[in-house]
Amino acid sequence: MQTKHDLRMVQKYHKSISGQKLKIFRDLNVKSFQFVQNLKINELELQNCSQVSFANPPTNITVLQITHCKLSLINGIKYMNVIELDLSQNEIADFSELKHLKDLKSVNIATNDAINLRFVSQLKHIEQLIAFNNMITDITGIQMLFALKTLNLSCNMIIDLSPLEKLVQIETLQLGQNKIVDIEAI
Repeated sequence: MQTKHDLRMVQKYHKSISGQKLKIFRDLNVKSFQFVQNLKINELELQNCSQVSFANPPTNITVLQITHCKLSLINGIKYMNVIELDLSQNEIADFSELKHLKDLKSVNIATNDAINLRFVSQLKHIEQLIAFNNMITDITGIQMLFALKTLNLSCNMIIDLSPLEKLVQIETLQLGQNKIVDIEAI
């Protein structure tokens, strides 16, 4: 169980975040997070910081939200057991490290700089993928997501929908404001 001291330490740490790289958990006692399952880092003023690194992250965190932080790179997340991930409203282009999150069920990478979804091909348990408002042109890899129920790819640069052809289990599909030429695949 977390103590007031542990929580004060986390609050103090978050108030003083700045520098070239934010190293979460490096300067904190990881034991203080042993009962934390949901970690939310939102709208931080990260001066001159474009990268978040998870050094020795606790594996008990199942819900991770890092939004509105102007991040362009995230490292070390592959060692976590995240089930729900929200990295929306950042500047991340490369999400390849997410392919290691085998238990991931929900991912939100909306409003970033992604150009493809290749990383998702190994994420067999994904039920929800939110990736609107990126620069995605290639959705190759998505055809492997047979558990996918909700997909939002609006506001991208997608032309080819053929990877969606066999995903008959999708219940909610949003594709508006793309460059789609042929919808026959869906």
